[in-house]
Amino acid sequence: MRQMKDSGIEWIGEIPAEWEVNPLFSLFEERKCKNIKLKESNVLSLSYGKIIKRDIETNMGLLPESFETYNIVETGNIILRLTDLQNDKTSLRTGLVTKQGIITSAYIAIENKNNVQSSFFSYLLHTYDTLKVFYMMGNGVRQNLKFAELSRLPLLIPSIPEQRSIADYLDAQCARIDETMELVRQSREKLRAYKLSLITEVVTRGLDPDAPMKDSGVPWIGEIPVGWELVPLKKQLDSIVDYRGKTPEKTEFGIFLVTAKNIKNGKIDYSLSQEYVSEKDYLSIMKRGLPKKGDILFTTEAPLGEVALVDKENIALAQRVIKFRVKKSILNSIFLKYWIMSSGFQFFLQSLSTGSTAEGIKASKIFMLPLVLPSLDEQQRIAAYLDEKCARINALLAEKDELLGKLAEYKKSLIFECVTGKREVAA
Repeated sequence: MRQMKDSGIEWIGEIPAEWEVNPLFSLFEERKCKNIKLKESNVLSLSYGKIIKRDIETNMGLLPESFETYNIVETGNIILRLTDLQNDKTSLRTGLVTKQGIITSAYIAIENKNNVQSSFFSYLLHTYDTLKVFYMMGNGVRQNLKFAELSRLPLLIPSIPEQRSIADYLDAQCARIDETMELVRQSREKLRAYKLSLITEVVTRGLDPDAPMKDSGVPWIGEIPVGWELVPLKKQLDSIVDYRGKTPEKTEFGIFLVTAKNIKNGKIDYSLSQEYVSEKDYLSIMKRGLPKKGDILFTTEAPLGEVALVDKENIALAQRVIKFRVKKSILNSIFLKYWIMSSGFQFFLQSLSTGSTAEGIKASKIFMLPLVLPSLDEQQRIAAYLDEKCARINALLAEKDELLGKLAEYKKSLIFECVTGKREVAA
């Protein structure tokens, strides 16, 4: 059995007895090599823990006035994005350079100076990243780290042959895990596409495949069954309430505050946050009226066009969330929810959206949106059919999301165990 010792690092625990622990500056130095006279044109970026080529022709992100300010990096360099640590605690912040190029000088680039295996230390720093070690080191209002602070970070140092063995093993194992995850993602996206196609087909063509059809007069809707009407959405609603102004304060007073981020996949996701409005906001909320069960909630800015049915009492709405209340004698709320989710409606919605930095739509424009209207009985049959079908699809999607979560956790655990010596890797 391998002999272990205390690393002296709280977030690491025990390491093999023969491994050393030294500060980062003993192995790596900061790389600063400005792209003077635009010697290098291969623009790189850090994305999901990988250094990838950036497409500057179609990329919508901010670009510098000149790429001369960028840093030239080489294969084997490690990139760390250690800015804005206070506000962003979810992104992966490290990556290994696999091809020479240039990257923003706002990131820290390090290169090894002792002929060590950069790939091993990239995995080690990735583990530090997932353990949120960098967030313990930040300073200042935005919590940015400089190389001088990073350089004191303790690193675990196996022998160079063992560094190579661990890195090669993780390369192979992580490639297999990544391939499996990609197959699961592709399967998940096919399910989502099928769900959207099913919803769109049923809310525009009905449940009878032999029903006689007529032209709706709207290209993105196409043909609809004879007997269906194309009507303005506004006329089918009892009320539309646009929750403008200041979002209520988020303190406990027994009324759950639903924000745009809570509305996803046709439902209100209460697990994303536990926010309650304060007593001083209670009266203003009551004047606007609390949503009732069966009301439709609709997001007017990013994420634009998300929709959900209110399923509980005592909730309040934040900015960028609109409440629809239907005329129950002519319109079924669940049918309306699926109509809003359909690809045709979403296409029309996007064409009306405004805003240079984030998609958005004014409440007044929602009055213009069309609704395909079957009889109330047929709306109810369609709603029940889609509820059943979508429930099955959602269950499959949940299984795939759970599998992706387990694979990601296994990958993180595998890397941690290998780079800390808790799992011995054969040469």
